[in-house]
Amino acid sequence: MEKNALWKRVLAYTVSTGMIIVQVPSIGAAPSVFGTVKGAGPAWVAAGSSEWSQVSSTRPLLAGDSLKTGDKGFVLAELGSQGTVGLYSGAEVRTSGTSDAAVIDVAKGKVAFHVGENSPMRFESAGAAVKGTGKADGYIDGGQSLTVERGAMQVAMGGSEHTVKAGERFHFDSQTVEPVKVAGAYGEPQQPEEMPAAPPPPPAEPAPEAKSNKGLIAAWVVGGLALAGVITAVAVTASDGGGNDGSPD
Repeated sequence: MEKNALWKRVLAYTVSTGMIIVQVPSIGAAPSVFGTVKGAGPAWVAAGSSEWSQVSSTRPLLAGDSLKTGDKGFVLAELGSQGTVGLYSGAEVRTSGTSDAAVIDVAKGKVAFHVGENSPMRFESAGAAVKGTGKADGYIDGGQSLTVERGAMQVAMGGSEHTVKAGERFHFDSQTVEPVKVAGAYGEPQQPEEMPAAPPPPPAEPAPEAKSNKGLIAAWVVGGLALAGVITAVAVTASDGGGNDGSPD
């Protein structure tokens, strides 16, 4: 009887442990963390095949995440040294790759970017692979074109490569480059229809009020007197305790 009870306990433990192993994914299977993402207005995120949920606060950006914005929505994704990506109204992207080399697939809408120096981050849209040749700013109009505002971007498409420089636009459908007037992704565009202005930055923190020299001197004097009082109290306590043999009165 005791042996049968023991085997039942071992079997129950084995089954429960096996269930835990199956249900909890290993650390190695966890998706790569690219950086952080935050939204303003109508903005949503979906991890893998999960349902869309509102981006209401800053959250991690993971490989396999999809992002989209509604009317007057905006999403800003910070990818550390790789760069920054901003989704304007009516945009949608999907992320893949690794934390060291992110891939941003632009499905539709205007998606602004800042690419860091030697950044491995790559953009894809309409069969084109877009990568920076150094620091660069610009935006991709999903499935239509790439516009470079600062620096230069390299486009690989249809077995050929094109270098798109500042002030140029590359059309994915015709693989042609044309000059355009641009004024920065986050500045006031010279052609308003080309790039909507980004949401204004938050107001700067108010500077702390400067203290007068008299106030600082008074604070130092008070602090010095307080410190002297503490030192004196400690010295008196130590002196009183030196002659005490530890026995109660």
